[in-house]
Amino acid sequence: VTVNDGGMVATNGTMLVGGAGGGTLTVSNGGSVSAQTGFTIGSSSSGLGMVTFNESNTSLDVASGGAVVGFSGDGTLRIENGATASVQQAFFLGYSATGVGSATVTGNDSSLEAIGDIYVGVDGDGTLIGDGGGVVTTPGSVFLATYASSEVTVEVASGATLAVGDD
Repeated sequence: VTVNDGGMVATNGTMLVGGAGGGTLTVSNGGSVSAQTGFTIGSSSSGLGMVTFNESNTSLDVASGGAVVGFSGDGTLRIENGATASVQQAFFLGYSATGVGSATVTGNDSSLEAIGDIYVGVDGDGTLIGDGGGVVTTPGSVFLATYASSEVTVEVASGATLAVGDD
């Protein structure tokens, strides 16, 4: 699915990309996605989801329920070139034992804001990358490898920022 040129996709429930199969969502050129009760990429163990938000004025808004990248499947989220994502609750990468989640925030003015905590590798594997001026923020905490089985990578490079906790 492609959303661009100011187009909008909104759901009053949870949005799934790559529920039990493969799914791709590309949002660019002022497009937006709004999910009222959650956003999940790579839901079941057979799920494979890839979501990209690219260019300024392109956005993701998750009103409640949090966001999960790699719940039980494989999920990838890219926020690039000035795009923004706002999650009003927790943000998870690699939730269950079979979950593999990756999020990359890259490019000036690109941002991911989670009002709740950020979990990188709950029981699965998680990767969080900030690069090229991208900004990841949470007023809460960042938890890495909640369980011993998790493998995690966090990389903040090339002018990127990871801001944790209230200032």
